[in-house]
Amino acid sequence: MIYQPYNAKIKLHIIATPIGNLNEVSSRCLETLKTCECILCEDTRVTSKLLVKFNINNKELISYQKFNEKKKLELAISKIKSKKTVLVSDAGYPCISDPGYRLVDECYKQNITIEVINGPSSIMHAVVVSGLNLNNFYFNGFLPASKTQRIKRLSELKQLQTSIICFESVYRIKDSLKDINSIFNRPYLVVCRELTKLNETIYRGYYKDIINSIVEKGEFVIIIDFQSRKNINIDYSKIEIVKLVKKTLKENNCPLKVACKKIALQLNLQVSLVYNIYVESQRIK
Repeated sequence: MIYQPYNAKIKLHIIATPIGNLNEVSSRCLETLKTCECILCEDTRVTSKLLVKFNINNKELISYQKFNEKKKLELAISKIKSKKTVLVSDAGYPCISDPGYRLVDECYKQNITIEVINGPSSIMHAVVVSGLNLNNFYFNGFLPASKTQRIKRLSELKQLQTSIICFESVYRIKDSLKDINSIFNRPYLVVCRELTKLNETIYRGYYKDIINSIVEKGEFVIIIDFQSRKNINIDYSKIEIVKLVKKTLKENNCPLKVACKKIALQLNLQVSLVYNIYVESQRIK
């Protein structure tokens, strides 16, 4: 199917709202809010603050969030078909670590076109302000609340050959940073707090350098730098690496390259580095 938002008669407008500073709202966003009839919003109280600030009145507000998304889907579709309807989240883009994708998918199934009104993004803000080479990165969204599940997820993310971007709440920020430091073996971090707000703060450095300075207030974006993970870990000597490879070969009865990969992941080193160190040690004999 082909969808052209500017020619569609029935459509859902998806609006990216300010992530903190309400003055970042675009004229197109305001115009769409002023002319719409119904607003599907994550928290009606948060959306009401935006409407009040810009003197936008007489809108039907419907709570549409992760706890009632499935239940409200049919109602949302009926509103879209009968009224000019928009979807917003509390901050930033709907559908990104926020409810909405089920509604968008259902709209396409019912031949309802989607039009996005672009705006601020905490992900892009963090990328730009980080000072890191982030031509490639993996966005994970929020880390699991459970420590066991968080450790499991971080262990999976560690295997990706790119930088990682995560969201985290004020309630788990220090615990998550501690787990990240442990699993990724002391990577370089950029932690962004309260983006676009009066108390916006950017923490750059290694865990031990920034952890005591972090103010536990607001929402956080965490960037785990890949370049620092590629560096040689000087805490392990070549002799220790060779011993670990030999032990892995013996215990797992696996090929050398497989053993080197296991040790590289364990020590946060490049596989080629571990392999070359082991091969060189055998030549010396």
